[in-house]
Amino acid sequence: PEGKVIYNELLQEVKTGKVTTPPPAAAETAAPKPAAAPKIASTEKPAEKKAAREAGDIVPNKRSGQFTDRLNDLKKNDEAYAIAWAKSLLPENGSRVNSSSVTSSGNAGVHIANQPEVAAILKTNPTAEEFGRAMYKLANA
Repeated sequence: PEGKVIYNELLQEVKTGKVTTPPPAAAETAAPKPAAAPKIASTEKPAEKKAAREAGDIVPNKRSGQFTDRLNDLKKNDEAYAIAWAKSLLPENGSRVNSSSVTSSGNAGVHIANQPEVAAILKTNPTAEEFGRAMYKLANA
């Protein structure tokens, strides 16, 4: 339990950059403090430091249950099924699948459109056939 408390405090310090540990107890303050280590100038530019810090905070996106269900459904069927499904996502009088048409499709559309793999496919402005094939390929990868 004590280790977990310390871990959470350190994690909070890393996230916020602020020290959250309580001040030392009276017995600890009686001991002489060691001299502070000299500060060494960093060769990293502030932007590089920020990018490195942010990169450490990135948590990989987990696939949503709805997205996994869609991929399993596409995997159980053939490519023609995937293309027919993708055609059902076409906006009215549209020839290309877009993020808003995927988002507005059924209750899982938002969860599917938010996935990085799907967003990358949608950036290419695919036809229904292209989107269906890409999703089928993704399901069988």
